Amino acid sequence: MNDSTEKNTVTAAEISELLDDLMLELRFHGLELQDKLIHRTLDMQERLKQLNQNLTD
Repeated sequence: MNDSTEKNTVTAAEISELLDDLMLELRFHGLELQDKLIHRTLDMQERLKQLNQNLTD
C-alpha cells in the first residue's frame, strides 16, 4: 500500500511539473502573439497614415 502511495505522489509531482512547464510555454507563446499583434497594428497604423496622406495630397 505504501509503495502505491509513493508512486501516486511521484506521478502527481510529475504532473504538476508538466503543468508548470505547459503554463510557461503558453505564457511565452502568448507574449509572442501579443508582440506580433502590436507590430501588425503599428504597421496598419502606418499604412493608414500613408493612405490618409495620399488622399489629402
